[in-house]
Amino acid sequence: MVNVARAVLSGDLSPGAGGLDVDGATISTTVAIGVTPVDPGSDSLDDALSHADQALYRAKRQGPNRVQV
Repeated sequence: MVNVARAVLSGDLSPGAGGLDVDGATISTTVAIGVTPVDPGSDSLDDALSHADQALYRAKRQGPNRVQV
């Protein structure tokens, strides 16, 4: 997951410098990603999703193209 986030932020997975072409219209895209480590022995799914959600909203507050852990 973190490798995908790094690839997006580095531009390796970007659709192009000018944006994404859809039916002749250029659409600009950004991404915000929240990532959390999970310990299968002690973290519940609900806890993991809550932590990832909190990280996502921290990324969104920082501006476009951000990853937060």
